[in-house]
Amino acid sequence: MLFIEMCTMGLAPQTLQNRTETMERLSTLPGHNCDYLSKGYWNLRYISEDNFEWCKGYQEFKPLITKYVGKNDRVLILGCGNSSLGAEMFSDGFQNIINIDFSEVVIEKMTKRYPQMQWFCKDMRTLEGDADLGQFDVIIEKGTLDVLFVKDKSPWEASPTTKHDMKRTTDSIYSLLRPGGRFVSVTFTQPHFRLKYYQHEEYKWKINYETFGEGFHYFFYVATRECP
Repeated sequence: MLFIEMCTMGLAPQTLQNRTETMERLSTLPGHNCDYLSKGYWNLRYISEDNFEWCKGYQEFKPLITKYVGKNDRVLILGCGNSSLGAEMFSDGFQNIINIDFSEVVIEKMTKRYPQMQWFCKDMRTLEGDADLGQFDVIIEKGTLDVLFVKDKSPWEASPTTKHDMKRTTDSIYSLLRPGGRFVSVTFTQPHFRLKYYQHEEYKWKINYETFGEGFHYFFYVATRECP
């Protein structure tokens, strides 16, 4: 994650303003990959940081969003952070959006910035059967699940803790999806590393994926829950 974030910072042409912004970004980087799992790290970072986009911004994959998400769909964004994804979708007519993040600092800031949407401080690993949220037509995560893997030394085999947290998260997602609903996962993680965590016998959904981006490809996974 630390490497990916540093690469993201370096993609823009290096004008003086870009260099200044890059230096400001570098000051927010964690000392270790594991810090990405810490609520304390994110709370401190969000005090000064106004926006950061993991896995590209909305405009880069907008055609895929419009392909799989309807304007009247009820949408949940997991680990929203300070991304403008929800706000840009809202401006494009997707106006039934709920955003959640485990950082109370960013939820407070984003509630003030975009009061037209709903914001809740919740942990994506503990949402199964959450009566406050209800059910959704679409659940979106963009780079959020990648954080769960930051302690692992190899992408080929996750630790028991990572597997447990991933299963809790996908259980939560599956429980909140209506029949026919879609789980959208935007990530830099390739299918041979990621699909096994979405494919469980008890999940009755069909999974496909598409790619976007030039040079460095990102993956857009869609898991569609079957209707009874």
